[in-house]
Amino acid sequence: MAPAAPKNPDSKLDQRAAANVFYLYNRVFLNAVIKGDLDADLQGEATAVHREDLAGRIDYLGINYYKRPVVSGVKDPMLPSLSPLTTYDIFNVEVWNDYPRGIYEMAMVAKDYGVPVYVTENGVADPGDDGTGGSFLVRHLTWLKRAVRDGADVRGYFWWTLTDNYEWNHGMNVRMGLYAVDATDRQKLRRARQSVGTYGQVAQATDVPPGLAERYPTPE
Repeated sequence: MAPAAPKNPDSKLDQRAAANVFYLYNRVFLNAVIKGDLDADLQGEATAVHREDLAGRIDYLGINYYKRPVVSGVKDPMLPSLSPLTTYDIFNVEVWNDYPRGIYEMAMVAKDYGVPVYVTENGVADPGDDGTGGSFLVRHLTWLKRAVRDGADVRGYFWWTLTDNYEWNHGMNVRMGLYAVDATDRQKLRRARQSVGTYGQVAQATDVPPGLAERYPTPE
């Protein structure tokens, strides 16, 4: 899930582009399998057809959250054969890789659907083990805690991933594991990154401990 935003908040074209990206990326599928409102032709929410056989098909909503796309609007759809809602510049999407408030925004979207939430993927590459992982984790969990405070039914959180892993389109080049793995090592030994200790403190406290909150301040 991704909280799309307009590149220029004052531009009507950019506002429309962000709303359309948000709908296509987040709402189309969820509307179908939770509410039973199927927009098969990606024409827009108003044209969806209710299918009772599709409604209530999920027990929980699993959120994979990493990035925030920031989009520029265009007058005419760039992919009209796909959807008239593709009114954004597909060649000029700015990606924010560190936007912790976005996990709050996605949890609150799930709240609107009335289903429990598990964050099934959230994480960041930390190949140099410079503390990036721990900072990312604490700041995102702080925002997730705020979502719980504001009524989101969040039941669990999973970091991606336990160890550096093979990705189909990146090989072993994306180092997102709590544990580092040297791809050239035949034994594939695991080395704990600093984020292991941070994750452990959170898990033991079932909360963001005050010390971590002070170390990684997250303004609201």
